[in-house]
Amino acid sequence: MKKIFAFVAFFLSCAALAQELPALAIEGAKLEPIKFDEFISEARERNSWVLNKKLSIDVAVALQGPASSFNINPSASYTRGSFYQKAPAETFRSPQANTFTLSGTIEGRGKRQARTDSAAAEVGRQSAELDSMLYGVEVDGAYLFLDAGRIKLLWHAHQNTINHLSKLPAAEAAQAVADYRKMQVDLINDFRYFSLAMASYMGRKSIDVLPEPKSEFLIVPQDFDLKQLIAEARESRLDLILMEAALKAAGANQTLAKKNRNLDISASVYNARTQAYESSGTSYERGSSFGFSLTIPIPVSQIYDADLVQAANNRMQLEISLEEARNRVQFEVNQAFLQYNGAKSKLVNALQERKLAVASDLKSAQGIIAAHGGEVELIDARVNYAKALIFLGKMAGMKKTFPL
Repeated sequence: MKKIFAFVAFFLSCAALAQELPALAIEGAKLEPIKFDEFISEARERNSWVLNKKLSIDVAVALQGPASSFNINPSASYTRGSFYQKAPAETFRSPQANTFTLSGTIEGRGKRQARTDSAAAEVGRQSAELDSMLYGVEVDGAYLFLDAGRIKLLWHAHQNTINHLSKLPAAEAAQAVADYRKMQVDLINDFRYFSLAMASYMGRKSIDVLPEPKSEFLIVPQDFDLKQLIAEARESRLDLILMEAALKAAGANQTLAKKNRNLDISASVYNARTQAYESSGTSYERGSSFGFSLTIPIPVSQIYDADLVQAANNRMQLEISLEEARNRVQFEVNQAFLQYNGAKSKLVNALQERKLAVASDLKSAQGIIAAHGGEVELIDARVNYAKALIFLGKMAGMKKTFPL
C-alpha cells in the first residue's frame, strides 16, 4: 500500500511576523535536520520487528522447495550372507548370497500438492504481515514526526513574539518576554524528549546527534465521500488483507490435514545373487532371483480426528474474525470521518482567526500577544488536521499518495 500521509505546511511566516529566526538548539547534543522520507526510510531499515519478519519470509520461501518436492524417501541396501561360525553339517556350504534392495515411498494421493499450496499460502501470509508492519512504522513515525515538528514550530512562534515584544518599551513588554522565555525552556525539554524518541525509533545508538524534523508541508483541507471511503476500506485496508491471507493459509492447512490422512505405501524391489557352490556332493550353479514387496500401514491413528477438528476450527475462527472486522469497518470509518471533519473545521476557523490577528494592531504588546495566540492555535489546528487525515487514511485504506 502506498503512503497516505499528507502533512500541514508549517509555513507560518506572515507579513507581520516574518523575520529571521535563530536555529533551535539543545544543550549537549547536535541537531541533524532530517526529512520525513529519510526518517521513515531509516526507521524501516532498522526496525527489529520488520527485520525479523523479513527473516521469517526468507525461511518461508526457502521451505517452499522442500514442501513441493516428491516425498519418495529412497534408500538402497546391500546384504551379504549367511555366514556360519559352525556349519550344521560337515558337508554343508553356505551359498553366501549378495542381495541388493531398492526401496521408497509411494506418497498418498494429493499430499504433495497440499504441501505446495500450504507453503505458498504461508509466504503470502508472512508478506501481508510485513506490509502491515511497514505501514504501521510509517503511521507511528508520522505521528512522532508531527509531534516533534509541532514543538519546534511553537518554539519559533514564541521566539518570533519575543523578537517583536523586545522592540516595545521595556515597561510594556518585559513581563511578557520573561513569560515566553520560560515557556521556551519547557519547549526545549519537550523537543529533546521527542527528538530522543525519533532517534530511538530510527534505531540509532548515540544521543550525541539528535534528529530535527525538517519539513514544509502544504495542505489544503480536502473533502471525501463517506460511502466511497467505506467501500475502499473493505477492499484495501491492510488489516483486512492480512486477515484474508491468514484465512487462505488456514484453508490450505485444513486441506493439508485432510490429505495427510491418505496412506503412504512402502515399496521395495530386490535382487539376490548366489555364487556357484558345492554342498553335500552336489554342485550348484550361480543363481539370481528378483522380488518385490509392498507395505501398507493399518491406519489405527485415523480413528481420532483431532487434527481435522483443529484445522477446521482454526479456519472457522479466522472466518468469524474477518466477518466481524469487515462489519466493523463502516463504524470505524464513520468515527474517523467525524474526527477528520472536526479537525478540518477547526483548521478553517484557525486560518480565519489568523487573518484577523494579522490585520490587528501589532504595535502594542496586546496586539502582538493576540497574534501569537492565533499563531499557536493555527499550529495546533494544522497538526491535529494532519493526524486526523492520517488516521482517516488508515481506517479507509487509502491508496492515494498525498503530496509531501
